Amino acid sequence: MCAVVAHEGVPDVRAAIFSPTKMIGIGESTVAKRAIQRRFQHVTIDGEQIAVKLALLPGGRIVNAMPEFDDVARVGQNTNRPTKDVLTQAVDLAEQFITGSSPSRDA
Repeated sequence: MCAVVAHEGVPDVRAAIFSPTKMIGIGESTVAKRAIQRRFQHVTIDGEQIAVKLALLPGGRIVNAMPEFDDVARVGQNTNRPTKDVLTQAVDLAEQFITGSSPSRDA
């Protein structure tokens, strides 16, 4: 059995585990999340902007660029294109932020 819970909910989860079971002990670990810096840029597809979330290491090197799916879906709907096709194109355009190349930003 495994549970991930915010610190303030631990007592209630312990009680929920112990009450209906024959367990007499629980192993617990504290987990911390560290996020790297993020910022947004945009790419343009069929005249519409799609936000791209960039992930940066300390020092500013971009290590990931991912289009925002809500924007991709909106562009697909507005242009009558399959969302999958728009996503593929947006990911290809977003790569410019990692590689430093400059493909045409308007497809």
